[in-house]
Amino acid sequence: MSLLVLHIFGMQGLYYSTIFYDKILHLIGGLTAGLISIKLCRRIGVKNSKIKTVLFVLMIGILWEAFEFAWDRLLVEGYGLPVMQLGLIDTLGDLFFDLFGVLSLLIIQKMIANKI
Repeated sequence: MSLLVLHIFGMQGLYYSTIFYDKILHLIGGLTAGLISIKLCRRIGVKNSKIKTVLFVLMIGILWEAFEFAWDRLLVEGYGLPVMQLGLIDTLGDLFFDLFGVLSLLIIQKMIANKI
């Protein structure tokens, strides 16, 4: 829920006025999606693995980027709403930060398991 609130603030101008606001949200989103993946696997009784968690996060990130692309093509051009897709470099950076978020989660999880 907090990601939605942060996204709404971003749409009000923070994406464009604050350096790395978008990347920070993708980092938090990658971490959150990783937690959801782990909890979901536990809940449905599927053996979780690091690769499943990473692939789940990347899938969510790709779907989000597809949503941004569709938003821009369907709504921005017709209604003058704020652009979400800033180009290929932005998209790849977003996916990198999604990946960085889930990898951070997996490192923290490993440190807790090893009590470091």
